[in-house]
Amino acid sequence: MYLLFEPVAFLEKLAALTPRPEINLVLYHGALAPHARRRAAPLLDVGPAHAPSVRPPDQLQLTPRR
Repeated sequence: MYLLFEPVAFLEKLAALTPRPEINLVLYHGALAPHARRRAAPLLDVGPAHAPSVRPPDQLQLTPRR
């Protein structure tokens, strides 16, 4: 079975299948949705009390490779 189109009609059919650029092609639902209640709240206040402890390089214990 073959379909024959005029060039303009063929381009119209192709244009109808092409999504507009502003539409997202991936939609999330459930816990991954943008406004899901189960999503963890982002950490906004990260101060010095929450900073990871980093030892100075002179106190690092390095083991030699064999």
